[in-house]
Amino acid sequence: MELRADTLAQILKDHIAAVVGHYKGSISAWDVVNEAFTGSGAIAPSVWSNTLGKSYIETAFRAARLADPAALLFYNDYGLEFSGAKQDSAFSLINDFKARGVPIDGIGFQAHFQINADGSGVPSRSSLQATFARFASLGIKIHLTELDVRIRTPGATAVELAAQTQGYSDVVAACVTVPACEAIVVWGVTDSESWIPGAFPGYGSALLFDGSLAKKATYTAVKSAL
Repeated sequence: MELRADTLAQILKDHIAAVVGHYKGSISAWDVVNEAFTGSGAIAPSVWSNTLGKSYIETAFRAARLADPAALLFYNDYGLEFSGAKQDSAFSLINDFKARGVPIDGIGFQAHFQINADGSGVPSRSSLQATFARFASLGIKIHLTELDVRIRTPGATAVELAAQTQGYSDVVAACVTVPACEAIVVWGVTDSESWIPGAFPGYGSALLFDGSLAKKATYTAVKSAL
């Protein structure tokens, strides 16, 4: 049976009230809505958007603020580090929210990157800095929420390995230069426990520590950038 829009909207509000309300005062920040846009910048299809349209995003943020007025509220997505339609759609959404008083405190850049054979794959430091500054101009906080930089395994070339290390350095350095960029979360601790090989066969070694918990060049790059 297809749910009516008002029924589904109430389900969304009730769910957020229950979860965010349960942890009120214990959770400092929430990713309220995750991955709402496609690569082309359109609203991604889901049970929420298919029935409620784009308005479900605003409904979710208002419900989260009501459930815990002190918690920081973030929109989180992948691919926003690159200029283009998806980044523009996220910017437009947040700009509209800020103009209309819809509660939102920050944006989460997932920061999943893949190094290509020619060493490309991570935006330049200057490009990342400009992107972070663009969103900071909206008066919001910036978090890098799921950072990893994957390379081909096995068989990554010296070019790819160097690009991976430089990529980590550039991402962290760009964040450091923009005061609104307040947090960096690496998406896992050791390569042996990373999600990458399962999701991207033929790729891995995306983190700061290898499977034996030895520090890698990526670790040194991050430490130096900080």
